[in-house]
Amino acid sequence: MRRWKAVLILLFFIIFGLLEKTSANSGNPPLGSTGAPGEQSCSSCHNSFPTNSGKGQVAITGLPREYVAGMTYDLTVFLADTESSRWGFELTILDSKGVSVGNLVSSDETFAVVRSMQVGSGSRDYLVPTIAGNFTGRIDVAMWQFKWTAPSQDAGNITFHLIGVACDGDATARGDDVYTNVYNIKLFEPKPPILNFVNPPRGSSTGGTKVTLGGQNYRPGVKVFFDDIDTKAELVNELTLSLMTPPHDIGLIDIRITNSDGMTTLFPRAFEYITPPPQGPTVNFASPDRGPTTGGTSLKISGNNFQRGAKVFLGNKELPTTFIDINFLMVTTPLRNPGPVNVLVINPDGQIAELADAFTYEGAVPPPVAKITSVENIVSAGGAPTTIKWTIDSNGTPFQRLLLSTDGGSSFPIVLASRLTATTNQFNWLASADLVTERARIRLEVIQPEATVIDETTRDFKIVPAPRIDLITPSTAKADKTKLPVEIRGQGFTQGTIVEMDGVALNLKLSISSTLIKVKKFPHITPGYHFVRLRNPNGGTSRTFLFTIAQ
Repeated sequence: MRRWKAVLILLFFIIFGLLEKTSANSGNPPLGSTGAPGEQSCSSCHNSFPTNSGKGQVAITGLPREYVAGMTYDLTVFLADTESSRWGFELTILDSKGVSVGNLVSSDETFAVVRSMQVGSGSRDYLVPTIAGNFTGRIDVAMWQFKWTAPSQDAGNITFHLIGVACDGDATARGDDVYTNVYNIKLFEPKPPILNFVNPPRGSSTGGTKVTLGGQNYRPGVKVFFDDIDTKAELVNELTLSLMTPPHDIGLIDIRITNSDGMTTLFPRAFEYITPPPQGPTVNFASPDRGPTTGGTSLKISGNNFQRGAKVFLGNKELPTTFIDINFLMVTTPLRNPGPVNVLVINPDGQIAELADAFTYEGAVPPPVAKITSVENIVSAGGAPTTIKWTIDSNGTPFQRLLLSTDGGSSFPIVLASRLTATTNQFNWLASADLVTERARIRLEVIQPEATVIDETTRDFKIVPAPRIDLITPSTAKADKTKLPVEIRGQGFTQGTIVEMDGVALNLKLSISSTLIKVKKFPHITPGYHFVRLRNPNGGTSRTFLFTIAQ
């Protein structure tokens, strides 16, 4: 009897473990889980909370209200949740019969792929994340890019069925939030083309100016005429055309845009042809033509047709440049490995000249030179990220490290980042909520075989507690000039807390307690996704919270 009990207990744990493993499969999600007709939903497994009851949302950005037959759209799945650290989603695009419509392609198969399965009598395509596309450890927001090519003929109403799972990262289906969104679009009805702007509005009479036409109602097969000259134009999307201007006499000319359906519009005096720009620069030689690998050589660039504001590049590095006259420019060489390098000059009008092997570095491989250039005076613990910036001159640094001191530089026991690559020159740091001090400093270590160099901040900066937004009610509103009453719930609010939207402080009358802010007149005029955050009088700034304003 005891043996049978032991067997039953063992079978229970095996089955429970398999279920747990199956439920935490955001890197390989079961197809047919978007909640579309004939499908289940991710909430069948991730069922700790009601769908769309969490603090985030899932959305598609870049989607048109009406599709143009045969056009390809660059779109993004956007999943936000302030309490998640692992992400998953599933998207399918169906016609009224429940069959996949158009062509669905991942923009980067490292993070998302398209898979197919039979549902009923038809086939459906699904965009789903890979294991890498779960973005484990990322906070606040995850995004996946994809392309969708609309059908070549009218397919009626098309529905985008989207579901997202914001996971707490414990590798189970418990404690996760599920969000859904549905988008309906129909075929674009032919309308006359509209021109809103021409960028740039003028160009050389010799032609060859790259011009963008911004407007509305552009369709595949669109034609553009500069006066009566048929000008080949690229259809970027229904709002944008790109083209190279043909040669033309100096003066203002008309632009005529004609769609393939025959609808045409004339825009008088829309572009100006001007006198061609001056002759481009040339580089004759650099003097001296060699110098030490440690840099510091004053280098005179000799040539023709240099313009004030010209830029000089030595190798691939842009240098501070002194304009002497049309024939001479002065620079100072930076640190570099031994060997010859090219000199490149770019005039403000965009014309370029280059001289190969114009300067030769001589000497041993130099040690790196590193300098911290930017650290904020106040950093938010548990709140908004801060960016640390630095510069490096090196011969190809194997790796770099960033260290933190909380005692004014006496010791640097905390590693913020290690093994940063040679090209990295900034780091986005999220200070943990328990890391609070008034005597913080940063150390940068640049390590390579020839030498290790160190740079440290010389003044203390503060790490202060930050407010935290848990919930904004409502988190979605319809665009309206009438002000909206809003409640912001969280922790760490103080008298004097400021509400910011998209980085701009709002002039609002607030009722504030430590966990609740009441706003009587919250703005909600501009449709789209907006980022709300709080800033306390001590400088502590919360992480952003997504607020949506619908059309």
